[in-house]
Amino acid sequence: MQNGDGVDDVESASLEPSGHLVVDLLPSARGATHADLGRIERRLAGIEQLLGAHFER
Repeated sequence: MQNGDGVDDVESASLEPSGHLVVDLLPSARGATHADLGRIERRLAGIEQLLGAHFER
């Protein structure tokens, strides 16, 4: 299984007519995306800016 630790991470699964097994993971088991990391970086930059302004007083 890729990107999951076990069956407890599975939200749904289906067997396609082509024979492919399609597995959707629970949101809590999905990895972070580049967009997720970008949002975190922007929030951290804002926090750093606020902290810097606070300690410069």
